[in-house]
This record gives sequence, C-alpha cells and structure tokens, in this order.
Amino acid sequence: MTRMPCSSYSQPPEPQAGIGLGTILTIYITCIINATLAGVAGNISTVIAGRAIMGIGGSICQNCAISYFAMYATDSQSPLLYGIMSGLWAIGLVVGGPVGSAFVQSSATTWRWAFFINLPFLGLAIICALNFVPGRPETNNLPLRDRLADIDILGIVLQVATTVLFAIAATFSGPVWKWSSAPCIAIWTTFAVVLAAWVVQQLRSYQKRPRHQVVPFKIMARRHMIPLWVASGCAGATYAIMLYYMPLFYAFSKGLSALQQTVRLLPFVLPFIVTVVIIAACLPRVKHYGLIYLAGGAITLGSATALATTLAPNVSESKVMGLTALVGVGLGLHFQHSNAISNRIHKDLRDRIEGAALLNMSLMGGISMALIIAGAVYENRGMSLLKSALGSFDYDEGDLREALAGVSRDTGGGDEAHSMIAYGANATCKAIALLFYIVASSGALCLACGVLAVFSRSRAKKSQ
Repeated sequence: MTRMPCSSYSQPPEPQAGIGLGTILTIYITCIINATLAGVAGNISTVIAGRAIMGIGGSICQNCAISYFAMYATDSQSPLLYGIMSGLWAIGLVVGGPVGSAFVQSSATTWRWAFFINLPFLGLAIICALNFVPGRPETNNLPLRDRLADIDILGIVLQVATTVLFAIAATFSGPVWKWSSAPCIAIWTTFAVVLAAWVVQQLRSYQKRPRHQVVPFKIMARRHMIPLWVASGCAGATYAIMLYYMPLFYAFSKGLSALQQTVRLLPFVLPFIVTVVIIAACLPRVKHYGLIYLAGGAITLGSATALATTLAPNVSESKVMGLTALVGVGLGLHFQHSNAISNRIHKDLRDRIEGAALLNMSLMGGISMALIIAGAVYENRGMSLLKSALGSFDYDEGDLREALAGVSRDTGGGDEAHSMIAYGANATCKAIALLFYIVASSGALCLACGVLAVFSRSRAKKSQ
C-alpha cells in the first residue's frame, strides 16, 4: 500500500495518554543542572558524566517531540512540523562544533562556554513547555507501577548492551586490539551472544505479550511500513557520514580550520534543509510517496558514488561542494518524511505512536551503525594506507593513529616533511573516500524502497 489515504481523515485521534508537563520540565531542569555541572567541572570525568546525562535528556526531548506530533498534529500539519524539526536539528549539529571551537580559541571565553550556551536555550524551552505542552489526560493517570509493568525493561537493557558491545568491538578491533588477539575474539563473541539473546527475548516477548516490546514487530512487518523504516535508516546513515567525515576531508586535504570547514559544509546543509522543507510542505498533496524515495535514492546514489571516486587532495573545492549539494538534495527528499507519511496512513493512536518510535529508532540506528562501521573502516583501512605511504619515514603506530585523528607531532620543515605530509594526506583522503560508498549503498537501498513502494502501488491497483 503506497497510496495515501484520502484527506477526509485530517484530525489526529483523541490522545488517551501522554508524557506529562511535569516529566518534560524534569528533563529540562536535569539538562540545565548537568550542563552547568559540565561547565564548572574540575576534571574530565565530571565533564563526561554531565555530557552523558545531557545526551540522554536531549534524546528524550526529541522522542517527546516526535510523539507529540503523532498525537496532536493534523495530517496537514505534521509534514511541515517534521520538516522544521529536521532543519533545526541539522543547523544545531553543524553550528555546534564551530561555536565550541570559537569559544576555545577566543581570549574572552573558554571551553566551558560550550556548555553554558545551552542554558538560555533550555530556559526558553521551559517557558515554551509551560505555555504550550499539553498535560496528560486525567482519565488515564495510571499508577507508576502499572506503567512500568508495560515497559520491556529486559529488552531495553539487551538492546543497549548489544549496541554498546558492537561499538566497542568495531572501534577497538585494530586500533587497540589486534584482530587475532584474545580480547578481540572475546568481545565479538560476547556481542554475538548478547545479540542472539536480544533477538530471542524479543520474539518470545512478542508471542506472550504482543505490542509490549522494544521493537514494534507488528507495525514493523506491515507492507507499507517496510520502505518507510528502511529509508529512515538510510537517511540517518547518509546524514551521519556526510556531517562527520566531510570536515575531515577538508582538514586533511586543504588544511582548513573548523570555521572554514563549516563554511564548506553549507553547500550540503542548505540544499538539504531547503529540500526537506519544500517536500514537507508538498507532502500533504502527494498521493504516492514511493516517487519521493525513488528520486532521493537515485540522486544520493549517483552523487555519493561520484564523490567517492572523486575525492583526492588536489580535487577542486567547487567540484566537491557541488557533489555534496546533490547529496543534500537527495537526502532532503527522504529525511524524516516517513514520520508524516506514517501519521497520515495510521488512524489508530497506538499505531501512530509505535510508527513514530519505529521510525525514530531506525533513523538513530542508521546514524549509530553508520558511524560505528565508518569509524572501523577509517581506522583500519586508513592505518594500512598510511603505513604504505609513510613506510620510509620514522613514524611509529602511535604517531600514525594521531595523524588519522587529525593531530600529529611536529614534522619540521624541508622537502622531506612536505613529501611526508603529501603522502599522508593522499592516504587519508583515500580512506575517507571509501566511506562514501556507505552513503552510495544507503542511496541504493533507498532507491530499492522506492521501487518496492511503487510496485506495491501497482499491485494494489491491479487487485482493485
């Protein structure tokens, strides 16, 4: 089913439950406390702890926003709301790094201001919450114990453990542990066991208590939802790699500062935001969403493949920025539009909320998995390329790892130093270029989702 339901269903179902205003305020206040704690911290452990809790709070805030859109927004409102949220999210991620760097480099401020700057925005969020966030209906104020009983706590623990173990295994294998070492084998074995346990637990839980799992199997398996959540994961993977590794390319190949890197990212970010907003505004009038994924997947596949085969230290910046702009357009065609489509398809409130949870899980999962896999490829393949390129120079493995991270010891001057820098930049650019094949693969998968959606539509029309 790829045809949108008719516009007669324009109002969201009446919500019977929700996250209360008190919970939202508690989350915001917790973020304020921990931002302050990280800003005044006297050691790195306190900074890490404060940042971790801020991250948890930010994730909850985003999930709350997505859930509220599913519960309260009409069919015509939700696409634009998701588009605006996607644009603001992109702006925040792109601007955050350079702003933090500017605080560090300024003589009037320190790195602590990178945390303090969150406080006025959180204060504004509290004011908005007090004025606009709806409260939980009085008729559904279930006791805390009953609400906790509906949560798949074991599934959550196993899911988090699976993700963390995979991240540790992929990140440490090669840079920290040799692939044939006992710790490496042990961590991969542990990951496989925990992953298997999570899958079995989710399946058994689904058999005993359907619709009470971390992974919403019932809605996940619906034919019209498969292209939506797969495309969401592809969008997350594309977004993450473009945002995290294009700055590295500019740093290694052109020697640009953080602010200069951000300026070079604008040709990607601006077309992405504009495309997201345009598609969001047009989505209520689009009857067959498969065409959006066809176009987005095709543009992303073509431009990312060209980018992967083009990247080199001597390539012109205009060519790279032009290709990244095309990737931004392709990504904007399929980034988070699945949420609005799901809201319009589903009439039942529970289906809408589960659909929102599934799509957000897929988006964040795509971001996480892409960064983990890309990091492993970059570290291992980059190390191999650097060793081959700099084999004649006196550098140990620690120096090469620092070079991959963007820092290294002083190379001095002279022709030998310039040759070493050129060889190293060429090797790291090759490693970065490999990562854009992941983006191309995501585009190909999104294209397949579009084909599946169009095929389902044709099949549905024939059966009528």
